[in-house]
Amino acid sequence: MSEQNTQVAEFNKTEQGIAELTKRYGDYPEIPINAPYKQVQALREARADVRSHRTGIEARRKELKAPLLEAGRAIDEKAKELTQRLAALEKPLDDNVKAIEAHKAAQKAEREKRVRAIAYLPESLLERQAGVEEIQAEIETLEAMSIDASEFGQQASAAEEAREHSLKRMSALVEQIQQQQKREAELEAERKRLAEEQAAVAKEREELAKAQAAEKQRQAEAEAKARAEAEEKQRIEARAAAEKAEAERRARIEAAKPDRDKLIGALNQCLECLPSMTCQEGVKLHDKVSAGLKGLIEEIATDQLPEMGQAA
Repeated sequence: MSEQNTQVAEFNKTEQGIAELTKRYGDYPEIPINAPYKQVQALREARADVRSHRTGIEARRKELKAPLLEAGRAIDEKAKELTQRLAALEKPLDDNVKAIEAHKAAQKAEREKRVRAIAYLPESLLERQAGVEEIQAEIETLEAMSIDASEFGQQASAAEEAREHSLKRMSALVEQIQQQQKREAELEAERKRLAEEQAAVAKEREELAKAQAAEKQRQAEAEAKARAEAEEKQRIEARAAAEKAEAERRARIEAAKPDRDKLIGALNQCLECLPSMTCQEGVKLHDKVSAGLKGLIEEIATDQLPEMGQAA
């Protein structure tokens, strides 16, 4: 039997003691709080009995484990020493392997990046709205690019596929841009033609408007001149008619002058022949008739005889 098994066997004896304690105290009745002293004291003794066995096991465990812990520490120290020696031997080898792997990883990443750049080239040209000349230059550069295992390693096949795809895509872009430029040139020519036609139509309309305005102005001036001539003619005719009427009036006045003098003389005689009135009403009538005769004499004397003749 090994030392470890012997030490474990020590606890097997304790198993028997625990079985006996279980029989003794496993169904120990619960003591009330106000139990007599003897019962409480017996409860304390039972607790002390179980506790002593429990603390004895812990003390024995430490005693039995002490040599094992010492042996474990010795093993740990030796293992640590051996590990350090082997790690020192392994480190340069590991560093060498990691450096190679890092170089290969970086080389692979760089090649994959170049493949992605080749594949993305058409899209990058689209994004910066490259012209036909720039795209043609990129096509020539890509066609001249050397793609082999020395440059791309295991990515050579992928790089070649990316190049073929990008060349086709860029050629299609050139054709698309040229067609677009052609359409834009045609549209620009059509726009220019329409603009010229519109300008010609606008010019014709402007000239027509000017001609219409000039004709309207000429007609207005002609109408104004005609109105002015008509008005002048009317003024001349009116003046001639007025002069004729005045001459006729004066002729009538002159022809009626002897009769007018007779009338004035007769009216003066009437004034002189008016009788004197004695009553107030008679005086009023006398004054009224006298004023009427005087007014009539004044009108006749101021060349109003034709009107009087017309009124008669």
